[in-house]
Amino acid sequence: MSQKITIVFAALFFSVLNTNAQNLSTKGILDSLKKELKATDADTGMLVSPTGFNVFMQKKALNYLTGVSDLSLAKFYSTYSTDNDKLILGFNVPGMNPYTNRLAFVFNPIIEADVKNNFTSLYKDKKWKNNIRAGLKITYLLPRSTLNFWPDNIKSHVNDLKILRAQKYAIVSKRLTDEETAKTTRVTLLDGTTTLPSNNTLTQTQMRNKENEAYEEIGKAEAEYLEKEKTYTWMQTGWVSAWAFFPVTEAEKYISNNNATAFQKTKFKLWEVNLQFTYLLDIAKVGTFYASPWIKQFQNNSANADLMTNVDYGQYSQFPGANPLNLALLETNKAYIGDYKEFVTTNVNIQIVYITPWQNTLIKPGLSFRYEKNFGDYNPTNLRFGLPLAIQGRDKPINLELQYRINDINNYKNVADHVPTKTVGISLGLPIALLYK
Repeated sequence: MSQKITIVFAALFFSVLNTNAQNLSTKGILDSLKKELKATDADTGMLVSPTGFNVFMQKKALNYLTGVSDLSLAKFYSTYSTDNDKLILGFNVPGMNPYTNRLAFVFNPIIEADVKNNFTSLYKDKKWKNNIRAGLKITYLLPRSTLNFWPDNIKSHVNDLKILRAQKYAIVSKRLTDEETAKTTRVTLLDGTTTLPSNNTLTQTQMRNKENEAYEEIGKAEAEYLEKEKTYTWMQTGWVSAWAFFPVTEAEKYISNNNATAFQKTKFKLWEVNLQFTYLLDIAKVGTFYASPWIKQFQNNSANADLMTNVDYGQYSQFPGANPLNLALLETNKAYIGDYKEFVTTNVNIQIVYITPWQNTLIKPGLSFRYEKNFGDYNPTNLRFGLPLAIQGRDKPINLELQYRINDINNYKNVADHVPTKTVGISLGLPIALLYK
């Protein structure tokens, strides 16, 4: 079954890479672009072009990026959280609706590695380190999105957007035409002979890049107009994401049933699968709201779930009857003592995020709240409060979130005089290169 799923994912992924594989020309690019813009002008229910909406969506999605569960419309991105000491690197491959040119799918290969355990030594002694996991996330953006204008001046803004598209199209058309003319026109040299430039023919990859740049130039102008003029009242959209992680390397822990027994090296194969829905509501004068329920299932065990006693060298050496053979291992490792077993945990999350509408500030703050409930042998209830800060850059923000976490508010292990664990942490999200520049 897993092999069939892998084949389907691979087919979808490569079908995206082969989109628009037909031969392109300057005339074909301009004709296709003009057709889309004219359709936008004529459709009273579509205020900006599909690419304009994609760019606008990118701006809103980039305001909050703390982990793989958040939609990052960036070609490359990385995130880190002190909550689990994981570094995530990912890149996105967009898939367009062939009929509307709207962004429909985002394919997101991911790699995850531990930071706290010798992060700099990914490969040592002919072995991969750091509990490395690889994954794939697929996001489907719902086609029913809404972007509304103020009713009393919608006509003027629609007209201004039509003018903007026409002006930008004229600029793009002149630039592409001049570039083609320069490459295909013979040049008279000083000795009177004529010749063509040596690079007068572009590859299809280069032509496809020119096509993307042409669409993005107009889409970016539309998105900037919406943002700068605050012409819209509110926008809503949503997406469904599914992703999974599978171990590339096996995490190794030292396990013992009791103080006197020698520690045994145990390998963990920690997989997980996730399904999430996100609703985004942006109100121009109020801010942006994100609401995300999602469910996760993952491979768990007594050591990871904190159901065993975690010891280091100093702690173990104080135990009565401690096994001397174990002390050597604990000089460079930690170990777990107790009844070890493996099981699957189901995890349900509900997250709400608010980001302020401020534009002309270095830092755009917000608020976040997450409720997390686990089911099964490991079933704590956790709360997380956050202060997200989007540090505005020239093209893309740096996302920083200060987090206050309250773990195990339900005392799932029924410990006497239980007090929930409170921790303060930080997460960092960095979009390295944007889908729409």
